[in-house]
Amino acid sequence: MTRDHSRTDQPKREIRMIACGEERLIGDLAPLSDLRTRWFDGKRAMADLLWVEDPLIEPTTKKAMAAASAEWQIAQSGFNKIYLQIAGRQVIDNIAACHVAFFRRLAGGLRFCDAKNAPVKDKWRAFVAARCPERLRPWRWVPEGVEPIEADFDVLRKIVEKADQREAGGKGEAADGIVAAMRKVATGATSFGAVPDAIIREIHRMALARLGKPDYAAVVGAKGVDDRIAQIHLDFRVIALPAPAKIIGGPKKTQGLVREVLDGLMATAGAGRTHADPKVVYLGEPQGRNQSRRTHGVPYVPNAGRIDAKAVIDVSHPIPRQPAIPIPVRITPGVADRFQEAEARCLTLEIGPETVKILAAFAKETVDFQKATPEGPAPIRRVLARDYGLTNTVSLAVLEFAEAMDEETAKTAMAFDKTEAKGWLSTRQAPAGMKILHQEHIDGRAFVAAMEGHEKDIAELSSHIDGVFAKMHAIKVCINRALHRPDEAFLGEKAVPEDAFLIHLHEKFFRLLPEARRLVAQRKAHRAAMAGLKRSWFGHLSNLELALVRKFSCDAVVREDLSYTTGAKGSKEWLGKAMAKKINWTARGFYARSASEKLAWHGVRELVVPSFYTSSACVKDGVFSPKSRKGEVFSCPVCGKSHADENAAITIGAYFWLCLKTPEPSSSLESPCDKRGRGNAVSSQEEGGSADAPYEAMFG
Repeated sequence: MTRDHSRTDQPKREIRMIACGEERLIGDLAPLSDLRTRWFDGKRAMADLLWVEDPLIEPTTKKAMAAASAEWQIAQSGFNKIYLQIAGRQVIDNIAACHVAFFRRLAGGLRFCDAKNAPVKDKWRAFVAARCPERLRPWRWVPEGVEPIEADFDVLRKIVEKADQREAGGKGEAADGIVAAMRKVATGATSFGAVPDAIIREIHRMALARLGKPDYAAVVGAKGVDDRIAQIHLDFRVIALPAPAKIIGGPKKTQGLVREVLDGLMATAGAGRTHADPKVVYLGEPQGRNQSRRTHGVPYVPNAGRIDAKAVIDVSHPIPRQPAIPIPVRITPGVADRFQEAEARCLTLEIGPETVKILAAFAKETVDFQKATPEGPAPIRRVLARDYGLTNTVSLAVLEFAEAMDEETAKTAMAFDKTEAKGWLSTRQAPAGMKILHQEHIDGRAFVAAMEGHEKDIAELSSHIDGVFAKMHAIKVCINRALHRPDEAFLGEKAVPEDAFLIHLHEKFFRLLPEARRLVAQRKAHRAAMAGLKRSWFGHLSNLELALVRKFSCDAVVREDLSYTTGAKGSKEWLGKAMAKKINWTARGFYARSASEKLAWHGVRELVVPSFYTSSACVKDGVFSPKSRKGEVFSCPVCGKSHADENAAITIGAYFWLCLKTPEPSSSLESPCDKRGRGNAVSSQEEGGSADAPYEAMFG
């Protein structure tokens, strides 16, 4: 999912891409294979035309590149110029992105001009010297032979400070000012001194070394075929639909066309209607070989079952004056249900070596929960709480409270650090009106076991790959040295040396090359399988979460902050290699992002609580002890033993509703009732002015 921020004065929109079918490139769709080849050939030619080797000395703009591209496209023939124009826009955007990254490296290098290199171990110095000799210097951006003093760095810092001041004054971005100063040095227009100029030129040189032109050349995969995928965004110039005067209105022509197709499909799939064929629904029928446009008004027959809806759109042929290419677009009933309130935006073709995929983009306005009602945020009384364990166990709990959540209390509690969170949980308990409506626990050990299996295979393959590449590198160095060439010189398959021993080495090198490619392809497949497992597992969890939200009509989802880390190796926070792998396999960020985007799409509010000590408290009985949890068992002296993750889910769900603990019957201290409606009192330890006192003053 992406967010559309093109207009700041308009409501923010969530955009999601869904698959609307996949077809093989045979029959009527065979010309799309030629479109893919011509598409990349055109992009490569335009990239060669528009590319600037040094954007710092020869700056260019999108407008200038668009003019040069349009002039080049006019001179072309044999390829539909509409596709050239679409490809040209992509090339310009790609080149502009490369230039932006280049300028950011320049600005970042000057901003951190006094950065030092980390020391390199003796056993790695030869390797580093051959691959990245800059890392052996004491200063990262200072060239070899230059001895800077602090005054030289002060000169460069003043350039950055001046640029920051211009940005603070609203006179442009700081990076632009830094780049402008560096451009003057690179062109010889000004000088800041011998050493500062040398540092600037070194930063420029190192940034140029990382600047690369967008590559659209053929990519041969493990099967020996070109694996490139052409992504073509269809607009009104390449889509042929009936009655264009009625469909197209206003400036958004493409969206009008796409909306006509997809909205009709959504309505058809959602209503469960079918055409004469009980398997598919056609929004229009072809009227003849020379009539490529479709007609509406085809009668639909009600059907008890819900089926896929299908339409055929005509896309322009890559060769001018050739018949249009009919491409089927399908919408399933499940997609129709999920996106019935969304707005269709665009259609995209992804043309691969053997198949073509049709993707559709849907947009939906983001809910501003702070303005959900005229009085402010909608009241929250029923929540779904989520606890996420390190072994991919997920515990869900649906809680209901008698009173609505206090927004100010929640806002303050969300920002708690570790000490504040400990004070909050150790002095409070759940309100008397809390109800636990539902609890569910999902075990992720099978997922972790599957990931461990793939990780083991990847480790073995990586070992074999390193061995094969080491042999190939040794052979390459031996041949190049025998031929008096640099060690890293390219070794061509057809450039066979004359010496018999070198011929033997040459043949061995190219026998090992396919083996290396095979092993790399296998490792890539395992990594793809791991990524697929993550998508499947976390998709299942987020779907289950959303189903519970709908079933119990929850007002919000409360989860813990999952941004913790295991710490650096050797530090106090280091939990070991095995635990670090498990945390990495869980892909906490992937899960949190996936679930958050899904909840935002369906208009469900999400609240985040600090993760500190959520597994050390039983809020039902007001018990807090970091030693209460042992593995998956939480021991409470009042309610007994329970699953630690399930108990943590209740703690997370009740976090914003917690009130001061009820006093023991033997206590003579009393205090006014907490505003949550539950009687409470502070202990004698609190009366003495402990660390818990600020929470009483903060929350009454």
